[in-house]
Amino acid sequence: MNDYTAWTTLSVVHTHYFILGMMFFLILGLISMNMNLKINRAVLLYNNGLNLTAIMLIVRGIIQVLD
Repeated sequence: MNDYTAWTTLSVVHTHYFILGMMFFLILGLISMNMNLKINRAVLLYNNGLNLTAIMLIVRGIIQVLD
């Protein structure tokens, strides 16, 4: 589109979102099964922070491409 070939944060958004989103919740699920934890508020806060991080990585990557 803009003939941009340098490295940007757009190239790592999917990896970060996958690892931080899925792997963390799988590990948290295994821990909570064994320890019988109820951590609803912490999970909601983490989920909101994860989505905000992904949005900001996308915005930063777009700005890098357009500059």
